[in-house]
Amino acid sequence: MHDSPLSILIAGAGPTGLSAAIELTRLGVPVRILEKETSRSGLSRALGINARSLELLEESGVTERLLERARKVYGISFRQGKELLWRVEFSRVNHQYRFILVYPQHSTEETLEERLNQLGISVERGVALETFKDEGEFVSVQLSNGETGNYRYLFGADGSHSTVRHQLELNFSGHRETHPWSLADVKLAWNLDEPDANVIFLPSGMVFIMRISGDVYRIAADRPEVLEQLPKEVSVGEILWQTDFFVSHRLVERYSVGRIFLGGDAAHLHSPLGGRGMNLGIEDAIRFARRCNEGTLPEYAAERLAAGKRTVKLVSRITSIATAKNPVLRALRTHFLPHLFRLPLINSRIATAMSGL
Repeated sequence: MHDSPLSILIAGAGPTGLSAAIELTRLGVPVRILEKETSRSGLSRALGINARSLELLEESGVTERLLERARKVYGISFRQGKELLWRVEFSRVNHQYRFILVYPQHSTEETLEERLNQLGISVERGVALETFKDEGEFVSVQLSNGETGNYRYLFGADGSHSTVRHQLELNFSGHRETHPWSLADVKLAWNLDEPDANVIFLPSGMVFIMRISGDVYRIAADRPEVLEQLPKEVSVGEILWQTDFFVSHRLVERYSVGRIFLGGDAAHLHSPLGGRGMNLGIEDAIRFARRCNEGTLPEYAAERLAAGKRTVKLVSRITSIATAKNPVLRALRTHFLPHLFRLPLINSRIATAMSGL
């Protein structure tokens, strides 16, 4: 299988790569999946699994496991300090999954890899894709362990610094915010609505707070030192993880070149607001696998480019509203948008978009 032009090589074993490998294997398509890192990251990173991802992962048996293990969030509350401005209600979504699952990314990856192993495929860790060439009838590759081989297709799910995208010399257009954001996973004493995730607008910016499990919460802010942005009444306990990062909104110019395809962070980046990043990657993966099985892969690139454009545009708008510094925009956010977003039709459309539907 390793050097068969009938098999598919997947570079990267994050949620996108694992989802593609599971779906391809389920459909009877030979696959090999590589991961340059020797072990899975223990960091939580992405947290939300939306309705569209759960729908797409159903047939593989992964959704049932996620539903058993993860916490359900039924809404997102937007607040000015303690005051509730509006709440996005996932109960308004016309779908069987009227919630978002909260589950750390490393746990999601563990669940996906567990299912992949049951299907007879193992992630080859510590093996990186070094070079590749589209030979017309197949893709030839060279790996970091010295191995060479030929594959039917190459699927680059190798993250924001994608080797596949770089070697294809594809433009990854967009912009990076000039100021750092920050996030932390901490133990908190918290007294707002427990079922919700909370976006809190403060004079100094914006802070996002959501319970992961027990007394552990994810906090993110549009500035450094996230813990300093918390409301005074919140009591901070043990800090499990804390980091600063820069937000980028970027989209690759093409999702495929010949027999080489991209998905996940290798193809699109945006802020964490809206919880769409990992989910869009899972959707890329499932669509790639199903089109490959159906013989419609030439349509993958246009479909996913359109989906990527819609998502990056939507998340960029959400981010602009949530992090507005202009006094006029801040006033509109506080006094006008709550009336608009409380309207059932508007609320339903926002919830549906955030659910990936």
